[in-house]
Amino acid sequence: MPDFEDDKYVPIPAKPGDCVLIHGSVIHKSARNNTEKPRIVYTYHVVEKANEWSKENWLQPTERLPFPSVYNN
Repeated sequence: MPDFEDDKYVPIPAKPGDCVLIHGSVIHKSARNNTEKPRIVYTYHVVEKANEWSKENWLQPTERLPFPSVYNN
């Protein structure tokens, strides 16, 4: 992935407890947590079954932890 200039990012203010949804094609980042409190996040990925999951993605299903189906057509 190419480097992106910091001034090209657009900050999205969020308070503790806010939910931020980010499309998978959006390049994004978080600023450093400079507090003593941990930044707790919950990451949820949704991929339509007809799409192919990239083998280069950091998140991969395993036999022990496969990707579950969320719904059936």
